Amino acid sequence: MYLFNFHKFCYNLYGDIMKKLEKVLNDIFKFNLSNKVMSYLSFFSLALLLILLPIPYLLYEIFKVSYLDLLFNITYVIFFVISMYILIYDVKTKGFKKLDIVFILYLLVILISSIFSYVPFKSLLGSSLRHDGFITYLLYFLVYETAKNLDNDKIKKLFNIAMVIGVINFIYAIIQSYLNYNILSAKSFGHMAYGLIGHPNFFATYTLMLAIMSLCLYLKRQSIKYIIYSMIMYAGLVLASSTGPFLTFIGMLIMLFIYLLIKKRSLLKKFLMLVPIYVILYFVFSLSTVYINSKTYNGNVKEINTISGDILSLSNDDSLYKKLNRATNGRLALWNDSFKYIDRNNSLLLGCGPDNFNLYRITINENDITGFINYDKLHNIYLNTLVETGIFSLIIYILWMIIYHKKIISKKNMLSYILLFSVIGYNIQGIFNINVYNVMVYYYIFIGIAIGLGDENETRKH
Repeated sequence: MYLFNFHKFCYNLYGDIMKKLEKVLNDIFKFNLSNKVMSYLSFFSLALLLILLPIPYLLYEIFKVSYLDLLFNITYVIFFVISMYILIYDVKTKGFKKLDIVFILYLLVILISSIFSYVPFKSLLGSSLRHDGFITYLLYFLVYETAKNLDNDKIKKLFNIAMVIGVINFIYAIIQSYLNYNILSAKSFGHMAYGLIGHPNFFATYTLMLAIMSLCLYLKRQSIKYIIYSMIMYAGLVLASSTGPFLTFIGMLIMLFIYLLIKKRSLLKKFLMLVPIYVILYFVFSLSTVYINSKTYNGNVKEINTISGDILSLSNDDSLYKKLNRATNGRLALWNDSFKYIDRNNSLLLGCGPDNFNLYRITINENDITGFINYDKLHNIYLNTLVETGIFSLIIYILWMIIYHKKIISKKNMLSYILLFSVIGYNIQGIFNINVYNVMVYYYIFIGIAIGLGDENETRKH
């Protein structure tokens, strides 16, 4: 009798489990999951993406072997599968908004440019060095769409994950700047830190965005953890010794001061108390890393590879063009040559294709030896868009930027304003830098969250 009852219990339990499993699978395939579940799924996919992106750089630093292509492809596939489901769910339940349509139009122009490029396969998939092909632009769109689904709780958790990753990057920046070649670091750029981002310029852009965001979060929430994190990211920015992002940070501080002076005078004193700390941190980290690498390790620390060296180069007796060209490490001459490249290749409409730009320029080193340098990017995200994907893509991209700026400004949500402020910092420094996927992911997450948030007095229904 007891055995019979046990079998009956197991049979009923099995039946209940199968019914629940059938319901879950039915909800999944019919896109009937709740908004709360979709928010969890969006958070999981974005958190996984942020965690996986630095891993190939960490492996290279330790084992001096590159797994970048393999791990990029694995990360891409995992995120693509999850985010495509989220996108289909969003289209079914909410449809596309004007901002989404403009972005899709931008993708279509890039796709056409890729198909008609010099090397279509490379333009579609991206090069092994840059990974800046059409599929990466598709990744940005999916990141943006996925980030719009996050509720306030998931946003906070994702910020915490980003902060932890940022601290790990800063620890590596310290190792790279202050220690000689060792088992933990390849020390690929002398005294210039690059964290787990791959290059000092990219690391500077990464730390710039996070330093701005966390500073503004401190002023909004008065939480000490945010100002500590802002100082850590700012120190990483100084260690990168990349002038463009550093001067952008100074410019953003000036803009923030003006905003507080006009709109939030109650926070002005707290802000002004932080300025001397930023100044002290600059001199401490900038001077110490140059001294240690030049005196202790006998490294060749070129003045032009320091922030102060770039700024001081403006004070010599050369023409204004030569001063600016030297201060920007030859960017003005490169930009000038890029217009000749467009004219020579008749590529104004569709460009040469994503990741297909190559420009060889004559260079003369300090020993008067003439050689050639191959430039595959233009150190200007707007000019690079024009050259690689044409005038139409540049117009659409700028239009998309204008629309999302207006959309976010129209909201009554301070967190959206903070994220937009950080995005503006990225857009400004982009005049002297290039897009890289492991930084652009943060850019599109910030925009997606800012767009997805409602007014501050609204409660998000998840």
